[in-house]
Amino acid sequence: MYKLVWLFVIIILLLSPSKAISQCIEDWDKAQSEFKEGHLYSIPSILSGCLQDGFTKSEKVEAYRMLTITYLYIDDPYGAQNSFIGLLKLDPEYRIKPTDPVELEQLSKEYITTPIISWRVRGGINYSFVSVIHTNGSGNAKLNSAVYKPLLGYNAVGSLDVHFNKLISLGIDVDVSLNSYNYTNHLFDDLEGNQNAKDFQNFKETGLNASLPIYLKFTYPGVKYYPYVYGGYSPNYNIYTNSTASYRIIQEVNENPIEPKKLDISLIRNRFSNSVILGAGLMRRYKYNYIFIDVRYRLGLNKLLNEETQFDFADLEKYNANPNRYKDVIEYTEIYEKIDSQFKESDLSLTLGYVWPKYKPRKKKSVTFGGMLKEMFKKKGKDE
Repeated sequence: MYKLVWLFVIIILLLSPSKAISQCIEDWDKAQSEFKEGHLYSIPSILSGCLQDGFTKSEKVEAYRMLTITYLYIDDPYGAQNSFIGLLKLDPEYRIKPTDPVELEQLSKEYITTPIISWRVRGGINYSFVSVIHTNGSGNAKLNSAVYKPLLGYNAVGSLDVHFNKLISLGIDVDVSLNSYNYTNHLFDDLEGNQNAKDFQNFKETGLNASLPIYLKFTYPGVKYYPYVYGGYSPNYNIYTNSTASYRIIQEVNENPIEPKKLDISLIRNRFSNSVILGAGLMRRYKYNYIFIDVRYRLGLNKLLNEETQFDFADLEKYNANPNRYKDVIEYTEIYEKIDSQFKESDLSLTLGYVWPKYKPRKKKSVTFGGMLKEMFKKKGKDE
């Protein structure tokens, strides 16, 4: 007996949603028919039930659109505003269609549909480029044969965009990057530049960096695609730097390789630096969010070699106070015979990401940051 009761309950539960869906389809067809025939006053009551529960999201958008137009035609501005707000909450960037009446177009111009803020996450790759400011070395610096080669690095970025309007926004990033480059050199050339000893150095330098870029962004408001450009400033902090060093000494027919070793050289790198950033990208609307691709160039402005600590280990007082602090730098300088030149570092990055815009549809007379600024300058002009 109990089994039959439970079976009956399950059947009822399964049939209820399909019955509701069927009813909403009928209501939607009826509302469309009434709208075409001009029987506008009955439409709100026909749609109200399924707007609460029954329509899908896209169906609700169309239903609110029909309600807004209906209220505009029957001269009910309060109903039209409420219905249009309901539409914008579901589709904040609703675009007026060519078939929409001029009354709906005029109403849409009274509302702000720009996101207040947008959250972004992105990740990708970078290449680092070294610019030598002046050359240091144990031999004749003029005969230096050093080569710096960009290597693949990685970026992970979280962002906040503060929107002033559809075109202009302020971007703030938290960017964590792994930047790498390779250094090769032959030591002890003779005066004519011939590599007699052919001692070969190879260093792969990798730095973990955190930065806080701040920039002004200009976005073209398309329909599906939104290209943008931006520029700004980035303070940077070097968390650590290591170098995988190898050195091969060749004397006549004898080769004396020194085994590769990873050394912590953070001590001889400046922790803080500054950069100018320039970038461009393309967003594509995906449902009610966005996916995007971004290209950014970061121009390093500061010297990265810490010349004050480069040879600190030679000061016996400092060395004796903390020998372990200088262990890797001593090996780097004396065993692998690497004397760093002064340099700056820039990088080019390519990232892919996702955007979550946060909307609050509202009438343009509402208080906004941009509106407050306009009002301030407007009052100032009047006083003058």
